Amino acid sequence: MVDLAYIFFVCAATVLGGFLGFVSHFARSNLSGPEKLFSDDDLMSDVLNNSLGDRNYIFEKHMVNAKWDDGGYWDELSNRNLIYMVLGGVLPPLILGAMLWPYREHIVIATCSGLAHIGLHSPLCS
Repeated sequence: MVDLAYIFFVCAATVLGGFLGFVSHFARSNLSGPEKLFSDDDLMSDVLNNSLGDRNYIFEKHMVNAKWDDGGYWDELSNRNLIYMVLGGVLPPLILGAMLWPYREHIVIATCSGLAHIGLHSPLCS
């Protein structure tokens, strides 16, 4: 039963992470200012865009192939940008869940006691 509860908790954290990644994509594209301040033409503009912004522009541009619109805003219609942000929320719970598998009994006990402390009683915590 502990294994099932642990897998459920990891899956719930993964779904929550995916939702938060989607919300982050929406917020980054609609609620933040322009991120790309210069054109995409040369290395100097990459360095300046990376040093003036708080995000890792060079990684996102060259490794992820993220897109920005003509005004320098995060492109909200780019599926690549959406997948990048959602994977950023989905992968950490999955990786941590796999890494912490040997400690699943302790984690389930701690999670169930935390849920009971705030008044939630999961059927998996019996």
